[in-house]
Amino acid sequence: MRNSRGFTSLRTIVALIITLTLLPIACNVISYAANLKFEYDLVNDEISLYQLRRILLIAYDVENSGDSLNFIYHNNDYKLSLINNRLVLQPGYQMFLDKVDDLTFIEEGNAIYIQYEKHNKEFKTPIIKSRGIYLDDFSDTDDDIADDSFSDE
Repeated sequence: MRNSRGFTSLRTIVALIITLTLLPIACNVISYAANLKFEYDLVNDEISLYQLRRILLIAYDVENSGDSLNFIYHNNDYKLSLINNRLVLQPGYQMFLDKVDDLTFIEEGNAIYIQYEKHNKEFKTPIIKSRGIYLDDFSDTDDDIADDSFSDE
C-alpha cells in the first residue's frame, strides 16, 4: 500500500503558493477598478455640466441666490438647486449632478461658478458667463448700436 499523505500536503502547499502569488495582483486590480468608478463619475459630471451650460446659454434673466439659480428658459421659469444631494432643474426633476455633498453658486466678475463637494473633493467650474451687452442697457430702441461694440478684440 502506498502512503498518499505527502502528496495531499504537496498539493495544498502548491495551491497556497499560487493563491499568495495572485492575491497582490487581485488587490491591485480591485484598487484600479475603484479608481475607474471615480473617473467615470467625473466624466459624467462634465457631460452633465456641459448640458447645463447649453441650457443657460439661451436662458435669460439669470438670478443667483447662492444656493439656487433662477432663470427663464423657453418662456418658462426654472430653478436649479440642490435637492437630496442632487443638482436638479425644476419644474420637473431633471437631474444634472448626483451624490453632491454641498453646492453653491458664486458670482465672480462676469461669470457664475458652481462650487460643489463630491467624494470629499471640492470642484469649482464656470457655468455661465455674461454676454457683455444687454439690449436693456440701451435707452433707444432704434438700431443705433455701433458695429464696433461687437468686435472681437
